[in-house]
Amino acid sequence: MVGNTYSYTSSTWATQIALAKAQGIDAFVLNFGSPSWELDRMQDGYNAAATAGFKMFLSFDMTSLTCTSTADANSISSTIVRWANHAAQLKDSNGAVYVGTFSGENCYFGQGDFATGWIQAVKTGPRNSGVTTKFIPSFFPVNYHGAMFTSFMDGVFPWNNAWPMGNYDISWSSDVSTLSSVDRTHGQVYMAPISPWFFTHYGQDTWNKNWIYRADDWMYSTRWEQLITNRASVDLVQIITWNDYGESHYIGPIGQDQPNSNAWVDGFDHTAWSTISGYYIQAYKTGVAPTIIQDKIYMWARPHGKSDNAPNDNYIGRPNNADWTDDYLWIVLFSTGSGTLQVTQGSSQATWQVTAGVNKLKLASGVTSSGVTATLTRGSAQVFSYFAPITFTHSPSTYNFNAFVFSGP
Repeated sequence: MVGNTYSYTSSTWATQIALAKAQGIDAFVLNFGSPSWELDRMQDGYNAAATAGFKMFLSFDMTSLTCTSTADANSISSTIVRWANHAAQLKDSNGAVYVGTFSGENCYFGQGDFATGWIQAVKTGPRNSGVTTKFIPSFFPVNYHGAMFTSFMDGVFPWNNAWPMGNYDISWSSDVSTLSSVDRTHGQVYMAPISPWFFTHYGQDTWNKNWIYRADDWMYSTRWEQLITNRASVDLVQIITWNDYGESHYIGPIGQDQPNSNAWVDGFDHTAWSTISGYYIQAYKTGVAPTIIQDKIYMWARPHGKSDNAPNDNYIGRPNNADWTDDYLWIVLFSTGSGTLQVTQGSSQATWQVTAGVNKLKLASGVTSSGVTATLTRGSAQVFSYFAPITFTHSPSTYNFNAFVFSGP
């Protein structure tokens, strides 16, 4: 989210890129809108990426940018051309520049239909400057079947496939439906989304967004497992997101440029989700699960019960879909061998026999507590005892369905 990078310097970009690259991430998708300063931050980002051997991928946020005229189409074309030959620009094997969107299904650019408008913006316009594009937009909601879409779309990116759209666990069924519309005979590709979480809590005086999506049952790990299993059908994976704090699905460090989301973001570090990504990214790229060489535990949970009342939050209120989640501590243990894991949160405690590999476990988090202790033993030897300050209360002052995320030791 370039909109959350106002204070970024070249050094900031370099730091963020290094963190992402260390986990096997190849590129940042730069979602950007109408503020002119965003172009300056993107230039710094492109330059830092080139130095690091990293890539960038433009994604036009059409909820911010205008798209009613030929001039708007020309503006998109010129932005694509501006970075098309930059060393950090992500391209396909034929040299086509990757381009995406967030939304845009209602953009006509002064033309008779949206296909004609988009052809001018992302195909004809760049081509007139010698630039070929690989256009993979995210439109809502669109049935992608038909020649109209293959005329200008080089791939499909269904944003909402990253989460279950109801009170059920994430599955591959939505992807099966989407994949049926990917026209491989015309060279279309499938970019699959993945996200660890979703909670947003804005009132009617701002963005008027106040809901959650269900992210239970180790959704981030489960979704990665689905992508790895179906990797032959998935050409690219986009993680949603590195730094979208407002919707609580950031996996990068919390920055200072928050979109008025401090109330539910500050203190809720998610970088453990970026480090767990490295394991799954390698498995997705190679088709082989990496050998686990270090015992490590990942844990995440919400700070209060889903049914709790927050007396100081009457203006915005309880988020929609709050009943779609359950009160659990979610645990993923990367274990080098068999052993015994004991996890304690307040008066709630459980013990499991674990095996070498990835162990997914859960503990009911219905008791007030100031933290979680996890102890792994093998035989009579303690492998680690790790404390994570994952607090839990039944008396929140405001609603917060974000997650504490920790890993150790």
